[in-house]
Amino acid sequence: MHSVQAVPQRVNAGHEGRIVLRGELALTVAVIINSFAVALTVYAGLGISPVSSFPYAVSLVFPFLTLGTWTYLFQGALVITLMILRRRFVPTYLFSFVAGFFFGTLLDVFGAWLPHLPLGLGWQILYFAVSAPLSGSALRCPTAASCPSSPPTSSRGTCPRSSANPTPTSRPPMI
Repeated sequence: MHSVQAVPQRVNAGHEGRIVLRGELALTVAVIINSFAVALTVYAGLGISPVSSFPYAVSLVFPFLTLGTWTYLFQGALVITLMILRRRFVPTYLFSFVAGFFFGTLLDVFGAWLPHLPLGLGWQILYFAVSAPLSGSALRCPTAASCPSSPPTSSRGTCPRSSANPTPTSRPPMI
């Protein structure tokens, strides 16, 4: 009988000294950080990202649903529209619904917690100043792991540094 031995694969081959996150972990961290940053921006009252502006405006006009719920519904509509426009069903796009639901839920959790923080012009400026780099780092996290963070970039299916495929590959162009 032959014995089968597992050959360990180095995830950070060629990247000695650098921290390399698996794609799924990077995406999870990015969703948590970004949901906190968006909630902090909303609480600061000094503006909001263009991507979150439509769900935010709708949540102000129709307050019977939370900002997180409107965000999830808006992202879901975008994913469905993308599939209709491409005239094909892409199963990996369904993961966007999971990520969107997680983002929307955390947005509501952070939104419920933040009003316990002090508020005033100085605090608002501080919250905004903190939220901007947080949002930028959250967007960089999946990109650094070569993990698609939105449906148009997820045509490969999984994050290249996932447990199934630890070798980085080139990213398709964003639409």
